[in-house]
Amino acid sequence: MAKSVQELIGLLTDNDRIVGELLQLLEEEQESIARLKGERVEEMAGRIRDLVGQLESAARNIRQLILRLAEELGLPSGATLSLVITKLPLGQKTTLEELRSRLLERGEMINRLLEFNRELLEGGLQAVNNSLQFFRAVMTRSNTYGGQGQLVDGSAGIRLVNREA
Repeated sequence: MAKSVQELIGLLTDNDRIVGELLQLLEEEQESIARLKGERVEEMAGRIRDLVGQLESAARNIRQLILRLAEELGLPSGATLSLVITKLPLGQKTTLEELRSRLLERGEMINRLLEFNRELLEGGLQAVNNSLQFFRAVMTRSNTYGGQGQLVDGSAGIRLVNREA
C-alpha cells in the first residue's frame, strides 16, 4: 500500500506540474489574442492540445491507481480520492489533501482562463464579421425606394475610394 500511495503522490505532483504549464500557456495565449498575433495563437493552441492530451493520460493513470489503492484499503470499487485519503496515515493524508486542493484550485483557474480566452476570440471574430457586413452592404448593389415610391438602384454613386485625390 505504501508503494501505491507514493506512486499516487508522484502522479498527482506530475499532474500539478502539467497543469501549471497549461495555466502559463493559457495566459500567453490570452496576451497573444489581445495583441492580435494570430500565428502565435495557433502555435499556443497546438501546445495546449499536447498538454491536454498529457492530462488525459495522467487522469487515466491516476484513476487506475486510486482504484487499486481503494482495493488495497478494502474500500468499495467506486471509491474517490477523498475517500481514499481518509484511510491513510496523517503524513500521506496531509500531502494528498494539499495536492488535491491545489489541483482543484488550478482547475478552476483553467476554466476561467479558457472562458475569458473564448470570449476574447468571439469578440474579435464578431468585429471582423461586422466589418465584412459593412463592406458587403457598401459594395453590393441594392435597391431602394425613390421618388413616387418606385424602386431605384441605390448604389450607383457609392465609392469607397475618391479618384479625384
